[in-house]
Amino acid sequence: MTISRSFDRGRTWVQPFVPHRDGVKAEHGFDSLFAARDGNLAAVWLGGREMKPGAGDPCPMGTVK
Repeated sequence: MTISRSFDRGRTWVQPFVPHRDGVKAEHGFDSLFAARDGNLAAVWLGGREMKPGAGDPCPMGTVK
């Protein structure tokens, strides 16, 4: 996920940035943004840093009619 912000109602945007700085080359997925109670924008995501090797191997997918 990258985040950018506009201070002029969308005419211009600041350079996008990555909100996490953990330095781990793992998945950071299932991102959600929400308005916090104090009015700030908050972001949460599921991090994969504790994932065991091989646990994230692809699994075959299909469809059912």
